[in-house]
Amino acid sequence: MDEEAALDPLLGSPLSEAERATVKTTLDAADPSTFARLLCRDLRGADLRGVRFPKYIPLEGIDLSRVDLRGADLSDASWGCGYGVDCADAVLAGADLRGAELGPECDFTRADLTGANLSGLQLNGSPFTTPRFTGATLVRADLTNTSLVGAKFADVDLRGADLTGARLPPMSPWNRPKADLAFLVENFFPGARWDTSTRWPADLAACAEQLAERSEILPDGTRRVPPMPPRPARTVSMVSTGTMDLPDQQSPWGVW
Repeated sequence: MDEEAALDPLLGSPLSEAERATVKTTLDAADPSTFARLLCRDLRGADLRGVRFPKYIPLEGIDLSRVDLRGADLSDASWGCGYGVDCADAVLAGADLRGAELGPECDFTRADLTGANLSGLQLNGSPFTTPRFTGATLVRADLTNTSLVGAKFADVDLRGADLTGARLPPMSPWNRPKADLAFLVENFFPGARWDTSTRWPADLAACAEQLAERSEILPDGTRRVPPMPPRPARTVSMVSTGTMDLPDQQSPWGVW
C-alpha cells in the first residue's frame, strides 16, 4: 500500500497527540501531494510555525482555525476558487501571504495578522471581525466589502489598498463634530501609511478628509498618520486600598 492510499482513511480525522507533536516536521519533509492530503486532517490548534507551503498547493475549504502559523510562508498558495479557508482565531503573525489565491470570503475572524504581509491579495467580502492588524502590510490589497468591525490599523501600510464598501469600526461621520472625527482617526489609524491611490469607503468621506489633514507627507510622497502618543497616567483614589495609576482612556463619549 503506497503512502497516498494509506492516508485516505485518515482524511478529516483529528491528529493524535503523537501526530500533533510531529506534524510540522512531517509537513516540512512532505512532497506537495502528501502535504495537500495532510492538510485535510483536522489541524485545528496545531503548531505550524515557519512551515513553507508548496507553490500553488490547493487549500480550498481547509480548516486552519486556531492554527499557529507564525512566520509561515503561504505566498502563492491557492486557497480555493469555490469557497474559502477558515482562519478564525489563527495566529498568522509575520506570515507571508503575498500572491496567495484566497478565493471568496476566507474567514479571518479574530485572526492575529500582526506584521503579516498581505500585499496585493483579493480579500473582498472576507470577514475580519476584530482582527489584529498591527504592523501588517496591505499594499494594493482588495478589501472591498469586507467586514472590519473591531479592527484597528496601527502602523499598517495601506498604500494603494481599496476599502470601498468595507464595514469599518463605528466611524460614521454623521452629526459628529470635527474633534470627534480627529479622535477616531488617531485611535483607529495611528502610524498608518497610505497614499493618494488608497480608496476609502464613500460613507467615511469626512474621516478621509481628517486622515488627509492630520497625516504628514513623507519624502516619497506617501502619507502617514502620526503614531499615538503615550497616554499620561492618571491617579484614581481607592477606598481603603490607597491609589492606583491608570492610563487615561477618556474619549469624547466617556471611558474608552
